[in-house]
Amino acid sequence: MSAPMTLVELGELIRHINAYHSPANSPRGRRVVKYIDPHIDNRDGKCFSIGLRGYGWEQLFHTQNECRDLPESLQQRVLAFLAKEFP
Repeated sequence: MSAPMTLVELGELIRHINAYHSPANSPRGRRVVKYIDPHIDNRDGKCFSIGLRGYGWEQLFHTQNECRDLPESLQQRVLAFLAKEFP
């Protein structure tokens, strides 16, 4: 099951994005993230969906429906997406 992110993992992801993918810190060839839109389920305090938006692109990651059986966690999928080279 694609596990949602804990608030600690969400904080780690935000720190990673600020360090390597922010408009101020991103080197050429890396995806720049302008906006992070987390969706947190207040019943268990976990992030079950997160949207990333940059210059001319946006990507939504979630753990419901067709993504619920993926072996990677939500955090792993977002980090893998960010690691891919951006044209």
